[in-house]
Amino acid sequence: SVIGTDRCGVVLHDPDKNDLDIFLGRGVSQKFQEDIRNHSEPFPICRRYISDPALQSPIIFSDLLKDAQHKEIHASEGHKSMVAFPLRNEGKNFGTLFFCWTFKKEFDDQIVSLGQAFTDHVAVAIQKARLLEKTREDLSHQQITGDLARAVGSMLEPDKLFQAITREIRKYVPCDRCVIATYFKDTKAFHYWQIDSQIEMNSPISMSESLVSMAWEAYEKGVPTYCPDINSSDYTDSHLARAGLQSILVIPIMQEGQAIAHIALSKKEKDAFSDVQIRLLVSVAGHLASAFRNASLFRQSEERASRLAVLHELNRKIAKNLDLTEVLNSITQSVNELLHSDAALIYFIDEKTGELVPRAQSGKVSDFSPEGHAFKLGAGVMGKMLESGEGTAVADVEDDPDWAGMDWARENGIHAYIGYPLISVGKVVGVIAGFSKTKDYFSSVNMEFLETLSSQAAIAIENAGLYRETEERSRQLGTLVELGQ
Repeated sequence: SVIGTDRCGVVLHDPDKNDLDIFLGRGVSQKFQEDIRNHSEPFPICRRYISDPALQSPIIFSDLLKDAQHKEIHASEGHKSMVAFPLRNEGKNFGTLFFCWTFKKEFDDQIVSLGQAFTDHVAVAIQKARLLEKTREDLSHQQITGDLARAVGSMLEPDKLFQAITREIRKYVPCDRCVIATYFKDTKAFHYWQIDSQIEMNSPISMSESLVSMAWEAYEKGVPTYCPDINSSDYTDSHLARAGLQSILVIPIMQEGQAIAHIALSKKEKDAFSDVQIRLLVSVAGHLASAFRNASLFRQSEERASRLAVLHELNRKIAKNLDLTEVLNSITQSVNELLHSDAALIYFIDEKTGELVPRAQSGKVSDFSPEGHAFKLGAGVMGKMLESGEGTAVADVEDDPDWAGMDWARENGIHAYIGYPLISVGKVVGVIAGFSKTKDYFSSVNMEFLETLSSQAAIAIENAGLYRETEERSRQLGTLVELGQ
């Protein structure tokens, strides 16, 4: 109204996206604003101010219909003349303030001066608003960072720790579902540390290819990936889309330049997460690497204590029980407890046939018989392991040409295998083995524990052998006594 028009707008430049966004429009249609926001081509004048930071003078169009670049968009609005001023801060243009009229107009110095003065005030007001927004954003960062620091510092138990983290995240960034997980790029599998959701849904055993690619991008590039509208994306096949969620945001958690986990937020609204919220979550993720270190150390400590307890109990059984079959069954049970495997077996070398035959098993696998599951020395993974005297792990028996007993593995859904030779009195006498239905399941740590168990089994074998020898000598001695009488 100061310069005689009620049609004006402020267009700002977003340096992060290298794009324009209409900050405020008055007296202009929603379509006009959306065209500027989505395409910005109808308003090349803004580009001129951004591309030339030194350009400070107003740009005047007394007759817009004579300008080819502006004619079409402004004609649809009924605009016939326009004056634009650069919004400046610290010697640079960061946007444009424009005024439009529905009639041809000659611009005198008074209008230009009033427009310039008004533009200067608007530039100061916008910068103050931005500063206030930045201050509020920093405050939010400090608050959530402080809350998370207290949670991470006071909790070691992983379940409680990640529950506290997702609770704090949802307090500052409202969402319908918040997940902390790790994505394994090699196997394309997810491990869920925490799922905090208002929506009842099961996490799928196999993730859709589209969501896998979204996670892969976040891990590979180390930057957030955001889908503001699932229904207009490649993710319509996902379980999230079927649950009615429309926005997905994945924030990687980085440690020494590598993504070790991620935060995934989703909501039943389109474009639910703002740039401010995304920056906040990136900041939060930067403080969570220590949480994963704490969780890892805690679990290692718990697993170590658990394994020591298992070994202690196994030692007690070995010392107490001289029946070899019962002791071997106890050992296979200990394998499953220590390695969290699906099955464990112990094989002995049959001295008569020279074959490796099963002697004990535990786990949910089909019953075996020596006739159906014997291995010749030098044949298959176990047969070759006996010759080498070293432990062996197989990521997937389906892909290993040396694996014997494929029918049994397929029948029981077995994929991964780990084994270690049983050595008694300096001689290889058998194999102790673990099996898993998960591919590439066993690690070098599992091999160390299996080696320890093989030593325990060797002690049991030796004790049982000594017991048999003692009984045999007692029997023979009893026979001699009877003959002497």
